[in-house]
Amino acid sequence: MKIRNIFRTFMNEGPKGVVRKINRKLSITAKISSSRLFPERPVKSKYGVLLAPNWDDLTFRLCAFADYGPYLARYLADYPLPFAFLDIGANQGLYSLLAAKNPHCQRVHSFEPVKKTFDLLTKNIALNGLAETIAPHPFGISNIDAQVPIYVKEGHSGVASIRGQEGSHISGTIEIKSAASIAPLLPANLPIVIKIDVEGHEEEVIASIAEAGFAARVQAIFYEVDESWVSPRALENILRNIGFSSFEKVGEGTHYDVMAQRQ
Repeated sequence: MKIRNIFRTFMNEGPKGVVRKINRKLSITAKISSSRLFPERPVKSKYGVLLAPNWDDLTFRLCAFADYGPYLARYLADYPLPFAFLDIGANQGLYSLLAAKNPHCQRVHSFEPVKKTFDLLTKNIALNGLAETIAPHPFGISNIDAQVPIYVKEGHSGVASIRGQEGSHISGTIEIKSAASIAPLLPANLPIVIKIDVEGHEEEVIASIAEAGFAARVQAIFYEVDESWVSPRALENILRNIGFSSFEKVGEGTHYDVMAQRQ
């Protein structure tokens, strides 16, 4: 850890926070060193699922050490009724895997348009023996059907975006499709739970879902909000117009998640 990071942690979290961060750094270093010796050995995430090793990627490390927090993981594990799960912006598949491990989950559709990340998604589905439940799709969800540029950031697959951001660069094109186009894939009559992580493209995705024929079956949508990119009020208004009434903020500041549900 750099000195300024240690000082910041000490001021915000005290001595215990510094010790916790140092122990975490040592644990990561040990894991990476071990992976060099056994580069193909799957990693058991603290969320309880197996992941193909990808230690150079920050998103992978956040998955491995359960740094995305417990909220959505618990929600998916405890969902009490038969349901289908749509993972929009699936990345390496953490939440697809967690949903599929719930015995009530009948089907998962995982959408990941970046080829390198999609390949890891398919590996992780196989590692966990969940190929019969999870269907991976190599395209993204939007409000149009098109080919668009994708911006990526080396070492952090989770910030891939079609709008670009500091430190990112164009890495070819990806396919995007409207939510309506995937309606034939979905099991009939099942409640639907959706996770959306699309780095600033949330309004287009949510608007597309609202116009899709399956919108009335969507019971919950967990989505990311970065207020420098999207208006939380605009997203909430779209969802209220199709019957959502509960909006729980998960996290602090201006970059957080929201769990939207019908009541």
